[in-house]
Amino acid sequence: IRLPENKNLVEHRSINLAISERGFSALRRLDPKLESYVKSLVIPMHGRMIHALNGKQTSQAYDEVSKQHINSVGRSTLINVLLDTASNYDLVTLHFNHNFVQADLDSGRVVVRDNARQNKEVTCDLVVGADGAYSRVRQRMMGKVMMNYAQTYIEHGYCEFSMPPTDSGDYAIDPNHLHIWPRGSFMLIALPNLAKSFTCTLFMPWKQFDQIKSSKDVVAFFSKYFPDALQLMGPDNVCAEYTANPKGFLMYIKCTPHTYKGRAVILGDSAHAMVPFYGQGMNCGFED
Repeated sequence: IRLPENKNLVEHRSINLAISERGFSALRRLDPKLESYVKSLVIPMHGRMIHALNGKQTSQAYDEVSKQHINSVGRSTLINVLLDTASNYDLVTLHFNHNFVQADLDSGRVVVRDNARQNKEVTCDLVVGADGAYSRVRQRMMGKVMMNYAQTYIEHGYCEFSMPPTDSGDYAIDPNHLHIWPRGSFMLIALPNLAKSFTCTLFMPWKQFDQIKSSKDVVAFFSKYFPDALQLMGPDNVCAEYTANPKGFLMYIKCTPHTYKGRAVILGDSAHAMVPFYGQGMNCGFED
């Protein structure tokens, strides 16, 4: 995704990441310089900004005592940094466009399929499955151990939007808050970007997404529930993004154990996917 032609693989499916001290401490243990560089790419969010239906804004500090806070960072920005960092290690070789097919975890034989759809067999001492909520490595482990496993979809989906900078090139709303428009069973959130824009995400039950059939419905919905956000985002932009951007599923996964005989381990969403409302999925993955 560091190549311009592949940026759309992440764009418009991304809820901005919120990195906290949990994530920074993991980066610090790996390399203090990496932690310092990532900190230069984030925007601190010292609290929530709650947007009422009448337009009133109320700030709620995350931590009045020790002043800890969370930090907004673009998903593709952070992934690019981690890929560049990994590439700099002499013992790390990156192979793109290779899919995990299967593995014999006892012997360490792994089959991958390359971009030409050719299967290749490689051998290894340890298989690390960091391959997400639908992890194939986890599936192989489930055939080897008595794994307790639960996957639950919630009734909400999500859709991404953007809030551009103002005509003067500044942030449209306070950049040092995580903005939330809570509306009972659904909500809109907005996290700041370095480019003076905001990445906005609408979380809503699928049955309500299904009720919106046209651009007219989109404008009517935002006018009723998020009038101030609609004005800042622009009705035409909101309609275009609602139509073009995919609607994503939300689920959480719990399983145990996460290892097999010292030969395989699953990390991050492969082991414990969670809904994004907590803002801790990436931090947990870094700690893993």
